[in-house]
Amino acid sequence: MGADARALAGAFVRLHAYFQTHDWDLTWADPQVSAVFTEEFAAAAAATLPAAAAAAAPLSSQASPQPPSSAPGPAGNNTVGGPAAAAAAAADDAGLAFDCAVNPGAVAPPPLEDLTALFDLFMHYLKFLCVGLPAGAPVVQASHHGPQALTGLVSQLVSGQSLQVWEHGVLLRERLIYLDCFKRDLLPTFVNEQVLRFHRAVGQTLLSMADMVVPCNASFNTAWELWLGAREARLMPLLNALEIDHYPCLQDDEAPVPTASMLSHVYALKDIMTAIRAAAVIVHDYGVANYVSKNITPQQPPQ
Repeated sequence: MGADARALAGAFVRLHAYFQTHDWDLTWADPQVSAVFTEEFAAAAAATLPAAAAAAAPLSSQASPQPPSSAPGPAGNNTVGGPAAAAAAAADDAGLAFDCAVNPGAVAPPPLEDLTALFDLFMHYLKFLCVGLPAGAPVVQASHHGPQALTGLVSQLVSGQSLQVWEHGVLLRERLIYLDCFKRDLLPTFVNEQVLRFHRAVGQTLLSMADMVVPCNASFNTAWELWLGAREARLMPLLNALEIDHYPCLQDDEAPVPTASMLSHVYALKDIMTAIRAAAVIVHDYGVANYVSKNITPQQPPQ
């Protein structure tokens, strides 16, 4: 993964350098550019057809990709190592997220309209490569390991700035669930698969080359980040919590009994079923009978 990540990062650096002196829209609108893109992608797709056919076996005969067995410990622990039970739970979650993505579906060569649609998506996904780099900042912080963070990677490699990737959720997991489970018919099969592969390659490149990866917990997120190539020594969990000692004005306003609450969109991608199961544990196992879940008006996913 290391050599591949460096090679891909180098390609992004060269693209960025080129588009500092060339117009983005005019370049991508050139018929020669689209022709080369479709020809090269069609050739690459044809070369992988035997592997795709093998991957199209029934899901029951395949093992879902899993994060490493040394997955992190329980939330609230700033160390990366942890009990086997926590590792197994994190691995199970990753397996569920990847179940939909294992079987690529059709294994026929992609039609021209699929290649054209993919070309259009990449033109928009990568447009940030035409912006200039931040000057004078010793550290560039990227929010999540998505394509938008590649500008920070270019800054790291070109200007020597330190790259920090901050992670509130696991972006690749949400991309997988959204595109390959909830919105399987949103894009043609070939386009959908290539978009997912693109997001995974970008995530692997960013997390393996970042100087620091800062997840909001030390269990769930770090299992994915390690699996995607983050270096354990560069993980610094910053727990998503409030240190009440720093806020004296709140110390006299605590409820007389332990209180738990939830504020969330009613949206499947936010894993609302897990929240409901957690509420059942809080109420029935811990006896917090006055547990109340506050929900925002149901939100439609972006189209």
